[in-house]
Amino acid sequence: MTATLPSNRSSSIRSFYLSSTGLFRVRSPDTMSGVLRAALVTPWDVNAPRAFSGMIHRAYVTLSELMDVTVLRTDDLKTSFPDRIGGRFGSRNGWPDPLWAPALTSLSHGRTLTKRLASVDVDVVVELFGSGLVTFLDSPVPLLCVSDATFRTTWELRGTPVRRRDFFRRETEFLERRSRIQSARCLVTSEWAAQSLINDYGIPSEKCIVSPFGPGIVPPTVQSGRSAPGSRPRILAVIRDWERKQGRVVLEAFRILRERGLDVELTIVGQSEPRESQEGSITWIGALETDQVAEIYQQHDVVVDLAKRNCASVVLSDATAWAIPVVATDVGAAREMVDHGQTGLLVALDDNTAESAARSIEAILEPESYERMSKACSDRARTTGRWDLWGQSVLAAAEDAIRERSAQRP
Repeated sequence: MTATLPSNRSSSIRSFYLSSTGLFRVRSPDTMSGVLRAALVTPWDVNAPRAFSGMIHRAYVTLSELMDVTVLRTDDLKTSFPDRIGGRFGSRNGWPDPLWAPALTSLSHGRTLTKRLASVDVDVVVELFGSGLVTFLDSPVPLLCVSDATFRTTWELRGTPVRRRDFFRRETEFLERRSRIQSARCLVTSEWAAQSLINDYGIPSEKCIVSPFGPGIVPPTVQSGRSAPGSRPRILAVIRDWERKQGRVVLEAFRILRERGLDVELTIVGQSEPRESQEGSITWIGALETDQVAEIYQQHDVVVDLAKRNCASVVLSDATAWAIPVVATDVGAAREMVDHGQTGLLVALDDNTAESAARSIEAILEPESYERMSKACSDRARTTGRWDLWGQSVLAAAEDAIRERSAQRP
């Protein structure tokens, strides 16, 4: 059975019609029993362990433990022909990542996913890092959006100001604003992202929920504080994107430490071939499987993340979970993920980042400081940045949104 409505009908009328004709089967809070049913919408493969640095699979597993999750297929959705043509022009002018789809493509995706959503029994829709997929989604059940940043914050991190006269950026901001406004709740991983939703997009603060993700590489057990490193401390940098993660600055900081007489080793994961340095005390490792990365964390003493652009860094989450003190640039949500002076040290992103990072690593490696910071990481990992806490936040937001939607019905 299909239903076609006149194009001038409102979204709320159309949603009511779909529900009343049985295309959607929606439970009210009074009739719900058992496990809440959720439709998950994401452009990522939920079964791929490396998707979005491992966060997508972890999020999917966490939600599946709390809800009856149905993943709506998105792998066959295509970019519309006009947007493909426009994208060629836009890419030469800084077109954003595919996480934000252009207008005609978003409209097409929304229509397709609305039809697919009509075939399943759901209580809520959860969008995971795919705002362009739900911008024009028409659903009578509440929509929850999950992300770690906004379009505005991403472009500001890139050092590219959002110019109002720029059509492509205005279009993308309009689309993201639309998807967030129609969401019952917006769950973000940091206050930094929440403030952008409130100040840049006009989303009511009561709709914004800050709930950090857990680590991408989860330790097998809760890590206790570590002892001070031995005679040759090992430093770890995870650098898949050499330019964004400032690999050259990491190498410079390491060179400064060696010149000061510190006998330290550096491991760079994500680069299989040496970049700009052939020094023997540097180990270069390409992409690794999850269990291999876990072993790497166990073997290292300090994590360095000198990215010039970061949202909610997975590396910082991992380091805390593994009780490893960190040195990180103060960008994005880093100051919410690193308790400066407690679980690690933050350095400014400027011309002296390498020198500042070297001094910070040297300070952390002092035995008393190291053990104190490692213990602080362990304590923090017990109370925040846990997948079970994130899952409970999503579940609570879904239940609140369902009750709110039910109360609004005549």
